[in-house]
Amino acid sequence: MRVAKSEITYFVKVVFFMLCSIIIPLYNKADFIEEALQSILNQTYQNFEVIVVDDGSDDGGADCVRAIKDNRVTLVQQPNAGCRRPEIGELNWRKVIWCAF
Repeated sequence: MRVAKSEITYFVKVVFFMLCSIIIPLYNKADFIEEALQSILNQTYQNFEVIVVDDGSDDGGADCVRAIKDNRVTLVQQPNAGCRRPEIGELNWRKVIWCAF
């Protein structure tokens, strides 16, 4: 089977420019969130957004996220709602091709 060059070019463009959303639930993990975010931000693939959902932390985790000055990082704060609920709530208003938790 032969694949046309235009089909390969289209596939490469779609994959290269695809937006990936990374959702990080945060609850009292201030000691780890900065390292986790820096690891994501240092990846070679750069077409992504990071949504940190602070689920009512009281250890300063949200302040650690705010200290990272990168427009791809978004902090959403809510009262404590449990383990899986923040992720599902965030997906309701996001339109993404790839999403990772």
